[in-house]
Amino acid sequence: MVSFNTGDRLEKFVFKEGNATLSIPQGGKELAIACAEKVGEMPLNFKATKNGEYTITVNPEAVEMDYLHLIDNMTGVDIDLLASPSYSFNAKTTDHASRFRLVFSVLGR
Repeated sequence: MVSFNTGDRLEKFVFKEGNATLSIPQGGKELAIACAEKVGEMPLNFKATKNGEYTITVNPEAVEMDYLHLIDNMTGVDIDLLASPSYSFNAKTTDHASRFRLVFSVLGR
């Protein structure tokens, strides 16, 4: 689960060893999203541990944003995660980690 609302605990971003990872690249490090304070865009890395189908899902009721789009840099698909909160895609272990980016606007900003 990826969550953006206040009060969520970082444990939601802990992945078990051997599972695929979802992270934000910042300063040469792979970080979890703990808080997004502005309107903007951020890269979202995904690394598959095995070839196959994956799904990114967001709970729109828990997101305090009025605009949240997931852009698949590999296919060009633009998903409005508030209207369609799941995106399924095929990934390979050899794919570039910089697969996605998020474009967002926080409520009231």
